[in-house]
Amino acid sequence: MSDYISLNGTPGGGGFMTMKLKWGDENLRLLAKMADDAPVSILVHDFDGTILYANEESLRLHGYTREEFLAKNLHEIDLPEDKELTAVRMQDIQEKEKADFEVRHFRKDGSVIILHVNKKTVEWKGRKLLLSIAIDLTERKRAEEALQLFRNLVDHSSDAIGIATPGGRHYYQNKAFEKLFGDIGDDPLHAMYVDKAVGKQVFDTIVGGGRWQGEVKMFVTDRTVRDIFLRAYAIKNPDSRIIGLVGLHTDITEQKQTEKKLRESEERFRVVFDNANDAIILIAVSPEGMPERIIAVNEIACRRMKYTHDEFLRLPVQNINAPETLEDRQKNIKHLMVSGDATFEGVHITKDGERIPVEISAHTFNFHGRGLILTHIRDITERKRVDEELHTLNNQLEKKVQERTAELEQVNLMLTEQNLTLQIMNASTRALLTVHNEAGFMPQICTELVQTGRYSHVWLAGIGTDKQMGIVATASDGAPRFSDLLVNGLWPACADRICRAEGVQVITSLDPVCTGCPLSRLHTDCYTIVMRLNAGGKNVGLMGVTPWPGILPTHQETERIGQIAQEIAFAILYLRTKNLEQTAYNQISKNLEQLAILNDHIRNPLQGIVGYAGMGEGESFTKIIELSMEIDSIVTKLDEGYLESKKIRDFMELHEHIAREHDRISDVAKETGTDNSHHPPGRRKIGENHSSL
Repeated sequence: MSDYISLNGTPGGGGFMTMKLKWGDENLRLLAKMADDAPVSILVHDFDGTILYANEESLRLHGYTREEFLAKNLHEIDLPEDKELTAVRMQDIQEKEKADFEVRHFRKDGSVIILHVNKKTVEWKGRKLLLSIAIDLTERKRAEEALQLFRNLVDHSSDAIGIATPGGRHYYQNKAFEKLFGDIGDDPLHAMYVDKAVGKQVFDTIVGGGRWQGEVKMFVTDRTVRDIFLRAYAIKNPDSRIIGLVGLHTDITEQKQTEKKLRESEERFRVVFDNANDAIILIAVSPEGMPERIIAVNEIACRRMKYTHDEFLRLPVQNINAPETLEDRQKNIKHLMVSGDATFEGVHITKDGERIPVEISAHTFNFHGRGLILTHIRDITERKRVDEELHTLNNQLEKKVQERTAELEQVNLMLTEQNLTLQIMNASTRALLTVHNEAGFMPQICTELVQTGRYSHVWLAGIGTDKQMGIVATASDGAPRFSDLLVNGLWPACADRICRAEGVQVITSLDPVCTGCPLSRLHTDCYTIVMRLNAGGKNVGLMGVTPWPGILPTHQETERIGQIAQEIAFAILYLRTKNLEQTAYNQISKNLEQLAILNDHIRNPLQGIVGYAGMGEGESFTKIIELSMEIDSIVTKLDEGYLESKKIRDFMELHEHIAREHDRISDVAKETGTDNSHHPPGRRKIGENHSSL
């Protein structure tokens, strides 16, 4: 056997610290065994941190084998943040040769242990070493932290917590208890409980080891009464011996008031819910976001759908909807779940199969994390009936409006046509008012017709009694279509055609008679309307018009052109008649002038003859005088004819608007010195002159 033993208790040495002893020295061997088996950590290390010895408890606490731990330096297992503190402690130990403090070490698995260390300097073979004896504080520290945490929780709890001895003497209260109840002394039963019998019941229950929970009324700091929810129980040790009494007090005064208001609100809601005019159904939403089941319905919904309340709640949602509305319902539900609100129409099926058209107004919301759909359902049967009636009435009204509109459009078209015709007729009248002969009338009426905006080109040609084309007039808005009429005595081909035809003729621009016309300078995709101008059974002229593109040669249009042609024909005939009247008038005036001159030329010589005959005597002279008197009577009758003719002329001037041609009668009378405007010729009697002779 070896003569050496290590302090680790293994025979044969091998440690850093070994001692030589005789194998029989049992006291020293027992000392080494006690060091290894000690319940505290024992370390021997130098001031550089080299570990020279570690007992079994030290190895267990740090989680290393002996070889692993002895290979470590003490600084390697110190926490990095404690290194500066470790240097200070080493300096303090060197000065005082001992110290005690708390230290934190890493275990092999990386966890941290907290040790309370007592260090003392020792000498070993001339070396100054440190002997460390440490106690594990990890569990105690955790218990202290837990206790501190519990104390913080109790102190800062919103519940008022009070603790009493098993005999009922109050000795602890947290901040909430202090704020709510204040100082209650040693006897909580009499200081706190409004109903002392209830307080005694609570006390007896928990003193007997039981638990009591319920609502009680208690006095608070200002001695007002509050509603308190109390949980009271006894604290027991592991041997089931009561070591204290605890009371947890929650002020539920506001909660009870809120609950009361909530109950009242629920009652009001239920009254409104059940007495609403519309059916109301509350539907739960599945996790997939689809209507899942009905969880609430009001009375009107039950009556309308003819289900009992319980039957309705067991009814699948899809069962109340008409099958044919499935596709629309799916679209509406999808829109509802996206937007949160939707209003749409549907059809519900009652318990007995009746179909009810409805308008559904739906809204989604969350209640305590649960998706719900609130639907207001209105029976729109009457509305549908009224809508159908209105639709029918609207259709009937629309039909009548369309019919009336068509009638008005027809009347308006007729009035427009009549107004246009009247405008064109007025154009003829204006032309007659501004001109007094055919030569001036025809260009004027052409211009007036073009200015109506309906015709782009107009031409007129007058035909005399000799059936030859006379006065020709044209007008156009733009380039002339008809020009140089009667060039070299030629008529337009269309004019030649109309002379041989009756009524209105429509000739397109593609007609050979038009395209081959050498007198036309403009060829377009329009058409020309030509006709004869007939008045009083006579053909007084020809007329051609070219409407603007877009104005079709309808019956109304050709009829209007015919009316225009008739008016123009009558106007031409009127002007020609007026011209004849003017010619007759001029001839009458001329005859009157000549008659006045002739009367004077007869009477002047006749007076001389009578004068000379009066100088002689005898039957011959008497006969001459008698013959002269007969001549005078004839001249007197001519005077009377002059006066009648003058009356006719004056009447024509007054009523027929025929003017004298430069008042030639007066001018001639003045030139000849026979102005008898104040004393008509023939008024001087031959007898007057004869008696004077």
